Amino acid sequence: MGKGRLLSVKEVKELKSGTKVWLEKGETLDSVYNNVSKVYEVKSGRLSCNDEVEDKYANIYKDGMAIKNGNIKVYEWIEQPKNVGRLLTSEEVGRLPASAKQYYVEKVNYPEQNGLYKRKELPYFKNDNGKYFGRTCPAVTCGDYKVYEYKEEIIIKEYTTAEVIKELELDTTLEFQALSFGTEKRHMGKFLTSMINKKLICMTESPDLNNSIYIDQKWTLLKPELVAVSFMEASKAFDEGKNIRCDYIGSISGVLKSEVYKQQSQSRKGIMDGEINLSFYKILTGEWFIL
Repeated sequence: MGKGRLLSVKEVKELKSGTKVWLEKGETLDSVYNNVSKVYEVKSGRLSCNDEVEDKYANIYKDGMAIKNGNIKVYEWIEQPKNVGRLLTSEEVGRLPASAKQYYVEKVNYPEQNGLYKRKELPYFKNDNGKYFGRTCPAVTCGDYKVYEYKEEIIIKEYTTAEVIKELELDTTLEFQALSFGTEKRHMGKFLTSMINKKLICMTESPDLNNSIYIDQKWTLLKPELVAVSFMEASKAFDEGKNIRCDYIGSISGVLKSEVYKQQSQSRKGIMDGEINLSFYKILTGEWFIL
């Protein structure tokens, strides 16, 4: 996150309530504006700061003379995505393998280029706008380019009632849970469906609620809980084209960690996507799961 593009006086005036901006002292020698370098939020025609500063700087009018005269400059404020994780060291960045995995990058001097980058091609990071940089470039080493881990957002696939019935006709072991209840507004409880002896069964957790199925209801597939297997079983499953996961306690941190080992592609089964990060410690102490 950081300072973005400089806004014009007109753009500042049109800012909507709730928008966050970064303020800085403009081209003036007046020291009274030295304390404005921080994040402000638009509230009812004013730019308000929640920090403990003098009242004179806590609220600045969007169409005030300080902004019109250029004594205060207003910039966009770029927030980090919620899924941004740990900041990687320059050594870790230099060892990252080429893969489809995404990383969040902050460029201190070019905040407008902040965003998600991939290491698809050695030895570069590249974003969707064609901006790229080398993993061992001086900007990474000195900290001007900061590379963070990024956790992919899990998107839950939704099914219509018709799609649920079709899926259950193909696999009678599946279970679905209702996400919505069509036009019905009241809480209906938790619905589960399964296909038993060619009959569609719909149940609720409470006997007081009806078990009707709405045509425009939305559903999500319930996946069974994973059962731990031996490392040899997990290895065999990986060779057959399945992804596997290892849960283990960090030997130094003592914190539970989880690592997923993915197939590079379905056409090349048993080839790991990305860097192979196995150890005897994980093999002997970790819990292995087949995904």
